Amino acid sequence: MSHNSRQNILIIGAGCSGMAAAYALSLQPDRFNVTLCDKSHSVGGSATSYDLNEPKRFGADYINDGVQGASPVFHNTLSMFESTLGFRASDVGMQISFGNNLDSFWSNVFPSHLVDHFQADIKKFGRVLNTIKRFEPIFALIPVDRMLKIFNFQPSFGDRMVYPLVALFFGTGNETKHISSAILERVFLDPSMRLFEFSEESLLASVPHMKAFPELARVYGRWKSVIKSTGNVVVLNSTQVNSVERGTKAARDAGGNIRASLRDLKTSEERLESFDEVIFACDADSALKILEAGSGATWREKKVLGNVLYKWDVTVTHHDYDYMCKHYQMTYDSKYNAERKDEESQKAFEYAEKNWRPLYLIKMYEEDPSQIEMSFDLTHYQGQFEGMPPVGTNADIKPVEAPPTERQAGDQGKEHSAKSKSDGSVEVDLNKPLPPPENHVYQTIYLDKNASERWTKNEVDQDKVILEKWWKQQSHRYQHYAGTVPWMWTINGRNNTHFADACFLNTHFGVYQRKLKFMETRSSRLPLKRKASGIATSSNAKSRTAKPAASSSSNGTLQVSNTKPSNVQVCIGAAVQQIIDDRQVVDSATQSFWEGRLKNLAEVTEAEFNKVEEMMKMRDRMEKMEQEQAETRRRQATTDELNAAKAEHAEKVSSLQKVHKERVDELQSQVTNLERTRRALEEELGMEKTHAKKLKSELAKYTNNSMALETDVKVIKQALADAEYKLSKAKESGATREDEMLVMQNRFREMEDELRAGETLRKRLHNTIQELKGNVRVFARVRPKLLRDHTSQVARFVYPDGLNRDGGKQIILESSTTTAEGKSRDQSYNFTFDRVFGPDSLQEEVFSEIEQLTQSVLDGYNVCIFAYGQTGSGKSWTMEGNSHSGKDAGMIPRAIYHIFNTTRKLEDQGWSFAIQGQFLEIYNETVIDLLGSGEQEKKHNITHDKSGTTTVSDIVVVPLHEPNNVQDLLKKANRKRTTASTRVHEQSSRSSSVFSLKLQGKNDVTGEALRSVLNLVDLAGSERLDSTGTLNDPIRLKETQSINKSLSSLSDVISALGSSNGGSVSHIPYRNSKLTYLLQNSLNSNSKTLMFLNLSPMQDHLQESLCSLRFALKVHSTHIGQAKRTMTVK
Repeated sequence: MSHNSRQNILIIGAGCSGMAAAYALSLQPDRFNVTLCDKSHSVGGSATSYDLNEPKRFGADYINDGVQGASPVFHNTLSMFESTLGFRASDVGMQISFGNNLDSFWSNVFPSHLVDHFQADIKKFGRVLNTIKRFEPIFALIPVDRMLKIFNFQPSFGDRMVYPLVALFFGTGNETKHISSAILERVFLDPSMRLFEFSEESLLASVPHMKAFPELARVYGRWKSVIKSTGNVVVLNSTQVNSVERGTKAARDAGGNIRASLRDLKTSEERLESFDEVIFACDADSALKILEAGSGATWREKKVLGNVLYKWDVTVTHHDYDYMCKHYQMTYDSKYNAERKDEESQKAFEYAEKNWRPLYLIKMYEEDPSQIEMSFDLTHYQGQFEGMPPVGTNADIKPVEAPPTERQAGDQGKEHSAKSKSDGSVEVDLNKPLPPPENHVYQTIYLDKNASERWTKNEVDQDKVILEKWWKQQSHRYQHYAGTVPWMWTINGRNNTHFADACFLNTHFGVYQRKLKFMETRSSRLPLKRKASGIATSSNAKSRTAKPAASSSSNGTLQVSNTKPSNVQVCIGAAVQQIIDDRQVVDSATQSFWEGRLKNLAEVTEAEFNKVEEMMKMRDRMEKMEQEQAETRRRQATTDELNAAKAEHAEKVSSLQKVHKERVDELQSQVTNLERTRRALEEELGMEKTHAKKLKSELAKYTNNSMALETDVKVIKQALADAEYKLSKAKESGATREDEMLVMQNRFREMEDELRAGETLRKRLHNTIQELKGNVRVFARVRPKLLRDHTSQVARFVYPDGLNRDGGKQIILESSTTTAEGKSRDQSYNFTFDRVFGPDSLQEEVFSEIEQLTQSVLDGYNVCIFAYGQTGSGKSWTMEGNSHSGKDAGMIPRAIYHIFNTTRKLEDQGWSFAIQGQFLEIYNETVIDLLGSGEQEKKHNITHDKSGTTTVSDIVVVPLHEPNNVQDLLKKANRKRTTASTRVHEQSSRSSSVFSLKLQGKNDVTGEALRSVLNLVDLAGSERLDSTGTLNDPIRLKETQSINKSLSSLSDVISALGSSNGGSVSHIPYRNSKLTYLLQNSLNSNSKTLMFLNLSPMQDHLQESLCSLRFALKVHSTHIGQAKRTMTVK
């Protein structure tokens, strides 16, 4: 045959059906050119492999997903895997665990209590299986649940034993009760499909052997190579078929019967190609969509393909052993043993105790036992966990690496128990022990998304989930196999279109095998004819000898088409493959004979299908009539009940209406009388109230007059007596008394003047003392060692003059270093400040030193107290402390309480104060209002007027009346404070905060008025970039640079102020940072300033502590001149 006479075949779908079709056609390269397309980036469909990301933990580096294995009935597929592709499936005992309590557990490994309970049903079930076999065409139309009712089985027998067993073997899920009863006979009696041996004693008599597939990604990768090696097959992965046109002028003009639109999913390139035939090896939904997008589907195709229903299931692959133990029976427990003493049962119990390794595990829902979830123990199932290699006996065929498309991860870092040698073979460790159960890999299937409310999926620990995948599954109801699958022949082969089993059947199904089996036998030597199968042959086909090929009568697929045909075309395709396998030549006469026989068989088959259709229609009509009659009876009964209830109700309503009317009339009369009485009483009550009010008023007036008169009389009498007495005495010493009175009045005035002068002197002396001490004072404080410091060494701090209340001004920092020669050298650094506080100092002791400075605010001076130190040195603790503990309160709350208490005492001297508060944060050179609403970002401008008043625009200033108001503001502000974790401190302040307490006071007696501000500043932590771990974080790096700039500007301002020695200088760089500009009026000669130097006691922070001490010494040596008081007198 010339190249031009080859038939161009398009196969859509590279799952097992599509691969089987491509493989069969690849064996005849002189007759067919094949294009195989699939949307996925690899072949195999649902048969995939996935990498495990912890191979050491799980004992293997991959799992097979979607398809785990098969029973020995798939021997043709398994034989092809080994002989042609070089992969061997491994044997595994099929142990099953159903349920997980006494009412539901049973197994095929040993008899249980549940088996004893259903003993009578099990024996009857065996007789029913033979009945189903005899009358299979009838039972094919009867669902399982109805069959069990017909033969009077216990309902729980179906729920606990029949439904889970069939669902397990055929994959029917939660629709098992609705599938054809004929399937039951296949499970136990059909020699071509039977997996279990039926037992009248325990239902299942043995633990059958299953075949666990080798690594499917590698198998299909090798199969793809074999198919392509013949040269007449092109495999296009990542290619989507958008539409198919059949028999159109455009298709004929392109040189074929079919024109298909192909789209490359990687490049989005779309092209048109022509073909002679098309084979749909995809699901029915997709096939119908592709046809409709082209020239359209025929009415038969719409009817048949549209009747295929799908549901969505999900599989979760995980290693949550606790979840498995909760819902499945994972271990052997003798409490489930049946009450049997026979030798066979005792052996089964002993075997289970030593060898309990369930592969399949079934859970029945308590609310509906016919509905299930199922799981696989992949570690027990798949051979790679025990070191089984994916190779066969064919040494000439080397397995190839699987395409990485279905892998979760790459090959880097994987540890394989089976390692490849240079010759392509695999080094195997067959004695490798299995991992413990908590490291087993499990796969749980949750069926039907529409019923997901009962799933236990959410109970799986998400940290132990390996893979989650959704699957589109065909509905398994008996109507599908009774009313859809038989009609495949009406569309298959027509319009140059063929439909593989994937369109209508799931892998495990073959309901119509027995009905169509005669077609296999009689057509086992038919040639490939377009008339029957839809694949054309040329006129010289009779003289051509078929090419030899490896045995693959099953088409090499999981469908095993020769054992489970679903239509005439499948049978003929199987016959053609048989011809190829047997390598026989069919002469012209034999071919004509079998063509005639084939035509007769097709007619007989069509007649059989017509009979089935008539039976189905008759059954549907009878069911409809029964339903209509039942509905009519139900409606009539309901109508009669409603009429009787209606009449009774009407009578009751009439009686109640009469009683109601009488009662309403009676109540209405009572209401009218009561209303009339109420109005009369209200009028009378009003008159009485008015009268009583007048009487009370008059009585009160008379009473007051009487009491006043009595008081006046008493006073007059007493005054008269006193006057008479005084008159007599006055006559004796009148002149002396007058002189003493004048002296006492003068003395009182002198004492008041002295008190005011003393208060003025006290304030002047107090401020003089503060000024003599130095307007910029420095207190150093070393924090104690904290829990987070448990792994670090403590630096050596020495306090020569002690730490009592009267001393504590010196601090020495000692350190040891190693010279280049390896010698140890001790160094010490001595610093002197106004006050030094050690790690054991209390907040109360510290505040006692600044209490007098706080008093200066009430005298009209601006005061600034700021805390300086590295991150984590205790600045925030010193300034704020613990607001929930009185003894641990910081300087801010203590200063506030002191000011409020003092202002109350000064009220006795004629003073009154108005206090306001504001709280700002300076973050990355941006002013942020910590008391604002935060609804939108505002730009805040800082201005200073000539009077020394600092104003920040658009900020919230809150009037304060008591200390608790301030505590609320501090809590609100701290919640908004910008913090972050650094290598030094878990919650480091990344900004400087400024709390300003503004006072305005006036004395109505003396006419004095004052205005002052107390600024309490918690500076951001001073730090070096390399010590906080910020170099690799752009945000933290910018924050640290901004913090260091702000602190450097503060140092520059203090240096400039110090260089003036209290005088004036040409320029003080307040504007170099927002912090110094904000504190301008608190950092000049109008202010009193105190610096808290906070130090970490840890050896790791010694260099930062030394830098801080040197900066504090520089501040301490700064004198900014005598502070000025903002006091006026009217």
